[in-house]
Amino acid sequence: MTLFDEYKTVNLVCNILEKSKNNTENYVKIIHLLYLIDRRMIELHDQVMTRDHYASMTMGPVLCSTLCLIGQHPCEIPSKKPDYWSIYIKSDKTTVSLRHENQRSHEFSPMEARVIEQVLADHGAMSPIESIKYMTNPDNIPEWTDPRPYGILQLPICRILRFLGKGLEVYQALEERYEVSLF
Repeated sequence: MTLFDEYKTVNLVCNILEKSKNNTENYVKIIHLLYLIDRRMIELHDQVMTRDHYASMTMGPVLCSTLCLIGQHPCEIPSKKPDYWSIYIKSDKTTVSLRHENQRSHEFSPMEARVIEQVLADHGAMSPIESIKYMTNPDNIPEWTDPRPYGILQLPICRILRFLGKGLEVYQALEERYEVSLF
């Protein structure tokens, strides 16, 4: 997907961090929770929240633009003003944390809020190591591919759809909804 929604992604990350100890979380766990939220939205509602594009890494599936914002992958994201990520979130080598406690209003539909809460209830207590084990287990996330020796492989949304049992009509509806080619 090419129309990354930084605003929605920042809202999601802030929501996750507000529920974490000291408003801080390991970046791997954040990336995995965001992936699981998008995946569950596709599974239940044929929609995505972040509009990020996905890749398989040795740690599991990741959201590429979000990984760049965290600073864990070199790339460029089209500049938007204001830069929501850096206003509300700070990142270092291993963690992501809120800059200011409780200063962000989360704008989620009731459907989105239910999916977020469900994913956090199911996976929010996992440690980063448990998260990696879960996300790289093909019984849990069959669309993930071990990227070795390359380090990273594109994870097209059509692959995710296929493993969720979704057909071409869902793919086409997503393309129309977001007015973008999903390749």
